[in-house]
Amino acid sequence: MTNTNKTKPSNGHSLVTLYDHFTSLLEEGSRLSNEKDKRTDERFQAIKELMEAKEGRDAERHNAQKEMTALALTSAKEATVKAETSITFWLEAHNNIRRTLASSKKKFAEKELVESKMESVIRRVENLEKTEDRKVATGQGKAHLWGYIVGVIGVLAMLWGMFNK
Repeated sequence: MTNTNKTKPSNGHSLVTLYDHFTSLLEEGSRLSNEKDKRTDERFQAIKELMEAKEGRDAERHNAQKEMTALALTSAKEATVKAETSITFWLEAHNNIRRTLASSKKKFAEKELVESKMESVIRRVENLEKTEDRKVATGQGKAHLWGYIVGVIGVLAMLWGMFNK
């Protein structure tokens, strides 16, 4: 809107110049507001992209943690199974040893019985040694006696052979 009134106020501006001035200020304000909105939108978009990237990294980290947790759980289960198997084998071996010891205890004689039997055997061996010593002593005398008998027969045979010629 143009003012045809050419009267100038006391400060030197006319209505037209004031109107033009305010219009230019409004346009400049609008332009600045648009630029500010544009910068705000760009910042918002940048923040949005950063948040999406962060959410992507967080999702990857979460998936990696889930995988690591699943692997750890699987490993723990396998270790538990191996430990249970190992304990089962150990207990079975331990029970076998226990049964073997129990059966061997039944098979072996008691200490007192073995000691009394050993003393009896030792006495018998000592008696056999004494008897053998007596037999050997008697046998040596008999061996000498046979020697004398053979010697006497030899001398008699020689004498008879001398007289019978």
